Amino acid sequence: MTNMISHTVNTDALLTLKTALVKETVQSLLMLKKHQFDLSTEKGIDYAVNCTVDSLLQQKIKNNEIQVLEQGNSNEVIQ
Repeated sequence: MTNMISHTVNTDALLTLKTALVKETVQSLLMLKKHQFDLSTEKGIDYAVNCTVDSLLQQKIKNNEIQVLEQGNSNEVIQ
């Protein structure tokens, strides 16, 4: 995927987003650990976190909480 998050977001907004994503990721992993992911290995935990963060980011993009710009063209917003 050749998309990137806009670099115009300030540091406070990034910290808030990071904190929210970490909280949501941990909550999601706790809810899903018995059903979808092998949390007994580091590789399994990495995979679970990656899947969960991807899902949460896609959700935030869909809800217009994060603006995504096409790489190389900062004037066009992808929705």
